[in-house]
Amino acid sequence: MDEVLFMGDDQVLGWPFVSEADQANALAMAMTPFLRPTIETAPAFLLMRQSAAGTGTTLLATSLMKIAFGQDVERFIGTMPHDEGQLEKTLFSYARHGSPLIFFDNVRRNLNSKALESFMTSKDKTQRAFFTQSISGYPNVATVVITGNKGDITANTDMKRRVCPITLDARVEEPWLKAGNFRHDAAKGDAIAQMGPRSSNGAYKRYFIYGFGLE
Repeated sequence: MDEVLFMGDDQVLGWPFVSEADQANALAMAMTPFLRPTIETAPAFLLMRQSAAGTGTTLLATSLMKIAFGQDVERFIGTMPHDEGQLEKTLFSYARHGSPLIFFDNVRRNLNSKALESFMTSKDKTQRAFFTQSISGYPNVATVVITGNKGDITANTDMKRRVCPITLDARVEEPWLKAGNFRHDAAKGDAIAQMGPRSSNGAYKRYFIYGFGLE
């Protein structure tokens, strides 16, 4: 876990966090997939940008999740349905397949969802069959990540209590043009992506990332 903490701490440096609390939540996000088996309900992280698009919320979230899942993180990224019934089906599908990560990118909607709130606070995800009325359920093993523009996402008090907010603000109109905006170049990000995913017995393969070993 010390190695994971080092990698997470190394990755959050240089990002335009609004506060130290946002940076601390980002570090917690990097560690959560490794600690998820000890957590009964689904931890959720909400990454928002206050300024223009291109601040890097998706890039930050992807980089932190690659510490645990490697390149596999790309297959977990999807769109959050606007329809409550469809969202319910989507969350159940993730649980049925034992997905360790649910990554809703570029969300533009109200997060006040009974389906999402229930998923975040339940050990198991259940669903009643329409014709037979039988109930099936699967363990909820996921970590939830949501990214979007702060102006496009709204949430009530209950939902705000269920997520760890991480807010970025580059404080420029075109953040993608800002020289030295990120501490890590693409090459290092690609190297970090080669780490993981976790093997079936819970051990991690050993990789060397710019001279640092993780095992």
